[in-house]
Amino acid sequence: MISKLVKIILGVVILFLLVWQFAPSLILAPYNAMSPVTTTSTNGLYIINANDNEYVEGKSDIKFRHVKLDGEYNSEGASVADINNDGLNDVVTGHYWYEAPDWTRHVIRKPLKDAVSIPRLSDHIKIFFESGGKQDIWSKAYPLAFFTFHEDVNKDGWIDVIALDITSAGFYWFENPKGVDGEWPQHLIMNYTRNESPVFMDILGTGKPQVITGAAETDEASGKLYAVEFPDEGGYVIHTIEAENEGRNTGATLPTHGLGVGDINGDGLNDVVFGSGEGFFDKDGNPAPRQSFDEGGWYEQQIAADGTRTWKWHIIDPAVSFSQMLVMDINKDGRNDFMSGMGHGRGVFWFEQYGDKEW
Repeated sequence: MISKLVKIILGVVILFLLVWQFAPSLILAPYNAMSPVTTTSTNGLYIINANDNEYVEGKSDIKFRHVKLDGEYNSEGASVADINNDGLNDVVTGHYWYEAPDWTRHVIRKPLKDAVSIPRLSDHIKIFFESGGKQDIWSKAYPLAFFTFHEDVNKDGWIDVIALDITSAGFYWFENPKGVDGEWPQHLIMNYTRNESPVFMDILGTGKPQVITGAAETDEASGKLYAVEFPDEGGYVIHTIEAENEGRNTGATLPTHGLGVGDINGDGLNDVVFGSGEGFFDKDGNPAPRQSFDEGGWYEQQIAADGTRTWKWHIIDPAVSFSQMLVMDINKDGRNDFMSGMGHGRGVFWFEQYGDKEW
């Protein structure tokens, strides 16, 4: 009797493990075979095909040539810079750089996992043991490069790569090995980066861009925004962007979507605007996975007569979980507005500034 029970339990366990290993791809197979979903604009122009995300044909006098650099997904953002000092601009992602003019791929750092694969049982086990039990599959589900920027950080005459991983690991700069192949030396700038829309713009008025991003310790309440400056003498300086905010969205909670830089109040100083957190619960604590509409805000930059820089927090409620946010006077009324696309989902929005904190 006991022997039979053991066999049944063992059979159930084996069946469970096989389902865990192979079922995800089988379950998703029908979705991959679905007919294309299209969206048209009011004039009938074909603009979206859900099963063809490379490009769609539209009416235009401008012609482009489609050049495929890589068949793998390596970064949510890339940059362009002359990495090998040959006078030609190369394409840079967080893991590789592609050498012009033939786009030969060179390693910056190897990805830990293919972001688009469907996790299987063996993947979970592999990640668990590789990290000594300290990481799960989701902490390695994306490449360690949501966005990629570039700057000669150590002022040696060679462009270095700046990459941000928004999910957990942090914010790094990778030192250019000056023409030597192989993985680049990695330097940590900041841990626990937050906000999926970092920007590379001049918020400090130095004439050179800084990386504006969010970071937290181990909990959401500790999240703050930062501007990371790369001064002329080399290295980097971290500036904190924070103010009294009534315990509400700082722009750096997990996972806030949307950041932008521009002069919101017309005082000649750039401010920071941020979107809502795309949380897992609504304001009343009810489950609302991937909620996109909540409060955002902006930080007003203030500089005193003695040069002291401070920030004042303002709420924008409701807001949207944005992507990159562009500050501009859209309706030409003398006040800067902002616009952005959805970080997840569809839609492009612009928020009109009425003045006196009203949008």
